[in-house]
Amino acid sequence: MTLNVTRLPAGQVATYKSFCTDHEGLAGLGDLACWYDKKHEEIHVFKGAAFISIELRGKSSPTDTIKALAEKVTAQIK
Repeated sequence: MTLNVTRLPAGQVATYKSFCTDHEGLAGLGDLACWYDKKHEEIHVFKGAAFISIELRGKSSPTDTIKALAEKVTAQIK
């Protein structure tokens, strides 16, 4: 698993969000969340100026696990 949390400059948040297109099953997670790939091995979550990226590779069905991790991490972001 790889976890990255980055504080974005306010002027870059909208640009990063514009690349976030696959929101399947992610309503209510942060301000905006999306899957990076169709296998659901990477998720991107925005909360305020925080950009959270979580990768979980090599698991046959990572969707529920990666969503749970994203929820825990997002809850810690102020």
